Amino acid sequence: MSGMVGCAFSPRATAEVARAAARSLSGPCFGLEAYGDGDFAVAVASRFAPDEDSASFGEIHQDERYVVASEGYALEGDVPAGSSCSERRGQRLLKAFLAQGTRGLARIPGALTIAIWDKREKELVLYAPRYGQRWLFSRPHGASVAFSSEIKALPLIDGRPLELDDVGFSNALANGVTYGSRTCFRNVERFFLGGLMRLSPQGRRRELPFLLPLGHGPQCRDLEQAVDELDELLARSTRRLLAVCRSRAVLSSMGVDSSLVASIYKRVSGDLLAITQNLPDTQEAVGAARIAEHLGGRHHAVDFRLEDRSIIDELDAVIQLTEEPMWMSVGPVQLQLCREASDLASAFFTGAATDSFLGPQSGCWDEERQELGNYVLRPYSLHQIQSLYSIDLVSEDDFVEMIAPHLGEDPEKRCSVSYWAGIMDRVFLHMGLRIAAATGSEILNPFLDDEVVDFSFRLPSRLKEDPETGEVKVVVRRLLERYVPSPLLAKRKYGLWANIVEWGCEDGSLDPILDTLSDSRCLDRGIYDKAALSRLIEKYRSGQAGPEWHNVLWQVLSGEVFLRRFIDSDRSELATSTQ
Repeated sequence: MSGMVGCAFSPRATAEVARAAARSLSGPCFGLEAYGDGDFAVAVASRFAPDEDSASFGEIHQDERYVVASEGYALEGDVPAGSSCSERRGQRLLKAFLAQGTRGLARIPGALTIAIWDKREKELVLYAPRYGQRWLFSRPHGASVAFSSEIKALPLIDGRPLELDDVGFSNALANGVTYGSRTCFRNVERFFLGGLMRLSPQGRRRELPFLLPLGHGPQCRDLEQAVDELDELLARSTRRLLAVCRSRAVLSSMGVDSSLVASIYKRVSGDLLAITQNLPDTQEAVGAARIAEHLGGRHHAVDFRLEDRSIIDELDAVIQLTEEPMWMSVGPVQLQLCREASDLASAFFTGAATDSFLGPQSGCWDEERQELGNYVLRPYSLHQIQSLYSIDLVSEDDFVEMIAPHLGEDPEKRCSVSYWAGIMDRVFLHMGLRIAAATGSEILNPFLDDEVVDFSFRLPSRLKEDPETGEVKVVVRRLLERYVPSPLLAKRKYGLWANIVEWGCEDGSLDPILDTLSDSRCLDRGIYDKAALSRLIEKYRSGQAGPEWHNVLWQVLSGEVFLRRFIDSDRSELATSTQ
């Protein structure tokens, strides 16, 4: 278990209740601390043992007036858990808050969830980091508010069961995931990136004080100067992240982004352990091993094996961690990777998110419709998924409402911010971060650094995508050429994509999935078009379903597993669990 859970203005605001709720969170539990005074209660825990000398930990600091609870890591001058001076982080957070208000919290580099309670004024400030490395959820009830880094702990802190939010669940099915602050649970809100909440006896107010640095400095117009600057910025970012944990590795592939991270990491740390997820029908591990050898590092491959565990059981485990149905079938793949990799290291450097800041900008703000056209990555046509449900599937969220005021006037900046806060955060990072946390690991990304992000917004578009040659991530590729010869890199990108349904069609292992979706418990819910779903299942059994239906089938399965895990009153085991 690692995270934070608490409540304010509730009769359950005791240290004992908060401590019990915190024990339900996922992952290892070290250094559990709790505070409660009848008006406010909070509990935090660390992901790493104190003797691991990690800068990622949970702590509660208090003085005569304030209580400061935090979980995660702060960079530059932070101290490890277990140190006799560990209270300095709480003092630093409080000092920043008192001097600069909530903006002071947003300017502290790192990944921290923070709660600051004013015992005298009975006011609470909650903050979630803007790059999404930590999550925070809240649920109000009358004058009280419960909050937690995981939704499943809310019933234990506020004493009320979770209920399905029809619109949130519909959003998840229509779009693959939920966006904005809505979740699949009634009255449960997600803190937006860099979002905070102020609570007092007079009410509560959400704010988004500082989303991303938007590069207000001079543009980097010269390619070689830009490459030099990025080289130094990534080295500084990596050097700061080394303090988070002593046991580290790089999640590596044959791609540009992870290869650059591995190169910079080797340069800064002097050592390199590269770990690759080897997916079916790819040469990713072989190529990544060659790159690691060229850099003078070690390499370890983790093969994804469908036969090792039930796919539905693995999907259930992923959904317990992500707490919503997600169309990307890479979840079970990442879970298997994290299980094995956690025996090799406790922190993993990654190049994910590079595309959103340093890649081509393909979307824009639609002035006429007042919409952010590219924040939703649609894995299938809406008509396809709608054909299988008897309920209305809608797309209602507050994503645009929250993010639009922070985009500025530059079309490229609008695109980068919307792409990052939408697709990259919700689709590509959320699942991996939650899975890693459950195995007691940290995911560290040198590109998610204020200086690097600010640099990306000062780059002209031609240094992200060459208009003449069509080359993408120009600056990133030029920098990588200093470390890795281009023949060692992949000719085409594999990345983290996975399609378990496609693999199941090829090896004949889809029967458990089809059996689950065709049993009476599923078909009699009243939310499916029974005839349409039955026809699709029969097409898969007969080998006639086209690949355009693979993501659709996985989303339907993911939604069904979600309902069985979180909503069904009997919490019965999944069909395959007893087979």
